[in-house]
Amino acid sequence: MWVRLFFFIAILYAAVGSAAAQLKYDFICDSLNRIEMNGADWSKLRLLAHDLRMRDSIPDSVSLKMHIMHIGDSHIQAGHFSEALRSAVQLIYGNGGRGCIAPLRLAGTNQPTDYSIFSPQRIAQKGRITSRNRSRLEIGVTGIATNFSQRKVTLEIGVKHADDRFSSLSVIHAAGSGYSQATINGELLQASCPSKYLSNFSLKTAEEHITLRGIDASSEFWGVFLSNSNNGAIVSSIGNNSACYSHYNQISDFAEQMAFISPQLVIISLGTNEAFGRFSEQEITSQIHTLVSKLQRAMPQVHILLTTPMECDRRRRTGRRRRRRVSFSTNDNCRLVRNVIIKYGKEHNVPVWDLYAVAGGNGSASKWVQAGLLSSRDHVHYSTRGYTLQGELLSQALIHALNEE
Repeated sequence: MWVRLFFFIAILYAAVGSAAAQLKYDFICDSLNRIEMNGADWSKLRLLAHDLRMRDSIPDSVSLKMHIMHIGDSHIQAGHFSEALRSAVQLIYGNGGRGCIAPLRLAGTNQPTDYSIFSPQRIAQKGRITSRNRSRLEIGVTGIATNFSQRKVTLEIGVKHADDRFSSLSVIHAAGSGYSQATINGELLQASCPSKYLSNFSLKTAEEHITLRGIDASSEFWGVFLSNSNNGAIVSSIGNNSACYSHYNQISDFAEQMAFISPQLVIISLGTNEAFGRFSEQEITSQIHTLVSKLQRAMPQVHILLTTPMECDRRRRTGRRRRRRVSFSTNDNCRLVRNVIIKYGKEHNVPVWDLYAVAGGNGSASKWVQAGLLSSRDHVHYSTRGYTLQGELLSQALIHALNEE
């Protein structure tokens, strides 16, 4: 009984938080904060969510995980958006582990602050799906790849929060014979290899930080998947600066690699960068369909949720070099990309969360700037508070959708 009470208290907390957000930011359209299901059947996902709400009554022999994968661009790479989503979802459904983490810092780019991946060995090559040298490395599911200057490698893996302690980790790598064994806590462990892309290590105790020594890193290193023995939700994120749908479509076997990570729900938050190129409804629709259909073929039971980008501005420079002035004007392509995503969802029975409308619709970018939520420097990226607000809004819509009968 107390579990049910806890759940309704948490829902009430989320509702109060939503009302507070609307009070503080009157441009947020809380009444529109819902997921349009577009005829999709989420009954199995809702049943899993229901069982996790009642997880304390589940026998110890039963293992239940609800894995949510959040894919996107720089808005996701920073980590704040997904972290807010993760916190709210795990409050309701339990913490099943930190999930997928990528060696972003090793690849020379920004990384979320709640985990660390370090190696004392020199990185020989590094690549990202949006970089020009991506063809030099085999880049996999995380959109990031590194390889090392020597064969035997040490990897240090850690999480910031004690609740994210992990008892199982999977090294995600290019197909090859490497990563099959490592010395962890002084013990030589052999990895199980459920696929050519994963090497799984089981730990005797849950840890916040471990060191894998003596790894035979003969293939590109893409990331790590962390989980624990608890029944609960895992909210992973894969974000790459400047990424578009087309970049993920360029990753060879992206959907097949995603299938081995086994998400039940994939949330795709892309479209901002498409709005800064030459707009083509046909091209964007084609790229969305390519990614969605690949995921559906590789994972027939997967649920997919598309989100729309918010309104943002274009930066314009006028005047001569010494007297150059910077001004901003609305990037109307954001609205056009948003319309393409909504149309695609309706025509292909794919659920859509319309952040564009929830955030305030047309004219909202300037309001977010004035409120300190959208960067005054570029009017494209958000402050930590802005990303956190987006994550909270998405979590409210998602939890409501999972609780529907």
